[in-house]
Amino acid sequence: MSVLYIFVEGLDDEIFIRSFFWQLIERYNKVKIFRYAQRKDDQVKGLIRATNKRNDWDYIFFTDYDAYNRELNYNPAKKKKEIQKRYDGILDNDKIIIVKEEIESWYCASINYSRFKLPELNRIKDTESVTKEKFEHIVKKRYRRVTDFMIECMKSFNLQQGIERNQSLNKAYNYLINGEKI
Repeated sequence: MSVLYIFVEGLDDEIFIRSFFWQLIERYNKVKIFRYAQRKDDQVKGLIRATNKRNDWDYIFFTDYDAYNRELNYNPAKKKKEIQKRYDGILDNDKIIIVKEEIESWYCASINYSRFKLPELNRIKDTESVTKEKFEHIVKKRYRRVTDFMIECMKSFNLQQGIERNQSLNKAYNYLINGEKI
């Protein structure tokens, strides 16, 4: 049985992945999400090693760019090296997906703006610059709980709009759905 483990940082990432990619990943019999930010590095490494040993298991590892080095230009290769170092080099570089800046940028890119009246989000041209703080600041003006808003967004997200408005989302989509290299 083919199994895909999707490593995500936290709940917001899991909500997005479950809503956005879950039905689209048809190459695997089973898909499991593993929130690694709340786990000890040894637990994460153990699961990665296990997937590396099995021919019928695979994984994808999502990590936020998190304004990794604001002084420098966007450098996903450097961010991947840091992740590799943290996990003793056992990750396959091609299976690390960098979310620029953070998962909230993907929400921002995919929101059905006709359903949600948040013109401040709609006006953002560069969705990849959206941070968690910026997103939450805008959302809290109209909604009490950001997580509830995120769940509602995913009920009517706009896939095509999202992959057109956010390059890192587009790369993740093409990797997971079309098997393209990152």
